[in-house]
Amino acid sequence: MMDRQDKIPVKMFDGQQFSIWKYHMKIIFEAKKVLQVVHGLEKRPLSLSSEISAGEQLAMETGDEKNAKARMFISKSISQKILRKLTTCSITATMWQKLSSLHLLKTLESIFPLQDKFFDYKMQIAYDISTHI
Repeated sequence: MMDRQDKIPVKMFDGQQFSIWKYHMKIIFEAKKVLQVVHGLEKRPLSLSSEISAGEQLAMETGDEKNAKARMFISKSISQKILRKLTTCSITATMWQKLSSLHLLKTLESIFPLQDKFFDYKMQIAYDISTHI
């Protein structure tokens, strides 16, 4: 259940200005202590035995809660069009990676290095033209 603190105003991401939206979301994730989950650095612990201790159960529930909270923040701050592409993701880190891979390459910050790489590209002497192509 959401409390009043979870109602943070975030500009809805509609496919424009991804880097600004991503920066804003990172601040929210940090404040809500779920940034490690978003980056995949904190994962839900798995039980290796058939009997689960109370501590393991609590850790698993905490991991599930953090994952759900982070997914909620993402899904409430993106348009329905973009959300459709993420409906198969049940782990926050997967959602974050997919969003980044879909939208990060479209930003101006990433276009300029790609253009430089394209214009500086040269055929290596060791290859013939058919191998190069």
